[in-house]
Amino acid sequence: MAHLPNEIWFQVAGYLGAPNITREEIYDAENHDNLRITQQILSTLCLVSKQLRAIAQPMLYCAFDKPPSLVAESRLLKQDSEWLHKYYQRDQRSFRAVRKETRLERFLHTLICRPDLAVEVKDLRLNKIYETSSLPSCLQQLYQKLPLPSTTTSMFVDALKRYGRFDRLDIGFRRSWEKSLQDGEEGAEIALLLTLLPTVLVVHLEPFQLSLGYFVQTLCNTIIDPMPQPYVLRTACGMLSKEPAESHSLIRQPAPILSFLTTLTVRSPATFSIDIRNCVSLLSLPTLTAFTGELLVGNLSQDEPTHFLEVPSNNLRHLQLEHCRIGWRCLEAFLGTFKALQTLKIDTSFAIDPEYWVPIVKSGFLKALQGMSGTLARLVLMMPEYANEVFLDLRTFTKLRYLEIDLDLLTHDGDPPYLHELLPPGIQSLIIRRIEFHILPHLNRLLDTFEDVPEFSALSVMKVYILEEEESCELQEKLFTISERAGLYHLDFDVGREPVENNWWWWWLSPPDSESGSDIVSNGAVSDEDQNSDADDG
Repeated sequence: MAHLPNEIWFQVAGYLGAPNITREEIYDAENHDNLRITQQILSTLCLVSKQLRAIAQPMLYCAFDKPPSLVAESRLLKQDSEWLHKYYQRDQRSFRAVRKETRLERFLHTLICRPDLAVEVKDLRLNKIYETSSLPSCLQQLYQKLPLPSTTTSMFVDALKRYGRFDRLDIGFRRSWEKSLQDGEEGAEIALLLTLLPTVLVVHLEPFQLSLGYFVQTLCNTIIDPMPQPYVLRTACGMLSKEPAESHSLIRQPAPILSFLTTLTVRSPATFSIDIRNCVSLLSLPTLTAFTGELLVGNLSQDEPTHFLEVPSNNLRHLQLEHCRIGWRCLEAFLGTFKALQTLKIDTSFAIDPEYWVPIVKSGFLKALQGMSGTLARLVLMMPEYANEVFLDLRTFTKLRYLEIDLDLLTHDGDPPYLHELLPPGIQSLIIRRIEFHILPHLNRLLDTFEDVPEFSALSVMKVYILEEEESCELQEKLFTISERAGLYHLDFDVGREPVENNWWWWWLSPPDSESGSDIVSNGAVSDEDQNSDADDG
């Protein structure tokens, strides 16, 4: 092989980088095959020479994507299932005493044997985490899970005991963690994985329970509330005795996990909504700068404190809440925690059914937003099911450049206050969603400000979206006239139709986390056979 500088090989290998795909696209068999082919090529390059291994190996291990696991009920129907029926003997050809290792387990095996590779992992995506508890009790009585090979379970338990804060955890939790690792519980294995990755930067969690999972949640809670060691065990003359621990050992020190995490995504299943307060321990990480929560819930009663003291106020820079069902008290308390946000996106898209519960935007919501008025540059508010009791006066948001907002959050009719009385002077892009006929006087008043000395000299892009039920020929003609007038002031004015998913009936006919994708999973896109393929990171 001709000797070429590493810089050239880096550029060549860069064309093999795995594409950035969305959660929906990962179910596409073509994308899944492309990821596998990329991993196979990188794995082959590692075997060519030491020079190419030094280049390809960091790319191979820079990200780990655990594909969505099959639901436990679906596993029982597979011919080569990891579950064994208790009351009949399977035929000799398919009977196994132990099950195969999954892709996650082989990856853990590699990291334990090669700790230097754990430092290379920067992006971690854990899709659809299932635990045995998700199996209905009636089926748990009929089936038992096949165990892992004893050598694998011993390796996992030994790695767990080497975790720096393991002895400080509750003894009952430690025993349960060890037992679950021996049983091959996916949640316990993921918690172990988090302790093995010291420099991971991006984490995507998608548990299939009411919390982040028993083991992951308990481990993450030690970040803000680690268990102190009240005593130490000493031996003298062959006798075991307890002695009070030194004062410094009683100091609560953060657990050494996710110490460099910068970006976190938590997606809740629609059937088992995760409370946003379960994410507080991860939000308290001092390095975290971006958080995305999907399908989370949150409510605060009258006697609960309206603040999140554990979360630092000046660390987070980017916050997204999508399809979350959060009450107004909890939303105000959560947003009021952050004082240095640069981008904020809240897109509920009728996650809350207004026929049963109408959340309210009160003055406390505006007060929470004003706490970040000196830093916020991009604001997206799509909250169509919320009733608005206060106009969002954004004039004090001096750094706000991009605003995308539901019309009802600014005004309910054509009366004052008008748009130009609520917008910050430095706004550059204004997108108004779900417009109705009464927006016309607001737009005309806004254009009036350009006639003499433009009050919004930086405004260059403006777009409005019409609801399907509000669309009419008269409204189209009026907006066309406004568009021509805006062109005289060199303002890019555009009109679009509101996407169908922003109508109140859409998400109830096709919920965002419907299990329609499970058919694709069971058909083999990310099945157990793929997890047990030879082409693997480990």
